Amino acid sequence: MRSTHLSSSTNHPDQETIAKSLVKLINLKGHAHYEEEVTQYQHAVQTAYLANNSGATDELIAAALLHDIGHLLVDGDFKDGSYNLQDHLHEDLAADYLANYFPPAVTDPIRLHVTAKRYLVSTRSNYFQSLSDASRQSYYLQGGHMNDSEIAEFEAEPHCLDALKLREWDDQAKDVSAEVPNVESYLGHLIAAMY
Repeated sequence: MRSTHLSSSTNHPDQETIAKSLVKLINLKGHAHYEEEVTQYQHAVQTAYLANNSGATDELIAAALLHDIGHLLVDGDFKDGSYNLQDHLHEDLAADYLANYFPPAVTDPIRLHVTAKRYLVSTRSNYFQSLSDASRQSYYLQGGHMNDSEIAEFEAEPHCLDALKLREWDDQAKDVSAEVPNVESYLGHLIAAMY
């Protein structure tokens, strides 16, 4: 599996260049599906739209837009079922990659958004029923029901509340017919959220 990298040079790129490179990556590779009806692009902009409409901070809007970018950092459209083998890695891959440019207020909710799904299913009796079929399937692959120790560990995370918000937007952002602003409209949020 090849990894996709942002353009780099011996000089550190400025914030606008980094933000534009991330937007370009979403535009170029966002056509891929990941066992949902929506594409990665549709899912990213819908999640960011929900965050923005909720009055979220620039950091949380950036996290919403970029939370699944780990899927785009490796080559391949996982419609054939191979996606599940990669699923447990995407949140860490994204958070580690983005940590070069963004503070923990962006990267921690991204790193925790899979764990947040497990938390919500483990603590809210009807949450599992609200998930898409693909999210239900990946829930088991990602560890399933949390025990009391795992719940307490998640609740102790400094950005757990933001991760829960991100997770809820993530679960809602799967509408193939939704009309929302394009990825370029979030450039300002990305730049404002960077170091």
